[in-house]
Amino acid sequence: NIYYTIEVKPNSYYPTYESMMTVYLGVYDKTQLDVSPTQKFSARKLVRHSDYNSNTNLNDIALVLLSSKATLSKYIQIACLPDYK
Repeated sequence: NIYYTIEVKPNSYYPTYESMMTVYLGVYDKTQLDVSPTQKFSARKLVRHSDYNSNTNLNDIALVLLSSKATLSKYIQIACLPDYK
């Protein structure tokens, strides 16, 4: 597990959590982020789990709405999630 000692908060340079994020899709070598088939996006909206607990990290999951649509390819696919019942 990775534990952070400093809480990340919006500031004058990054006024929102979304402004701190860059999302890369299709990456197979993180040293070459500008090489095809990689697609780069900023985050438009971040939605945390409604029951997230910052003390225990329980429900540490979120959805990230991208700034624009991704182009699907053999490298970039939609995640298949199980039905929630």
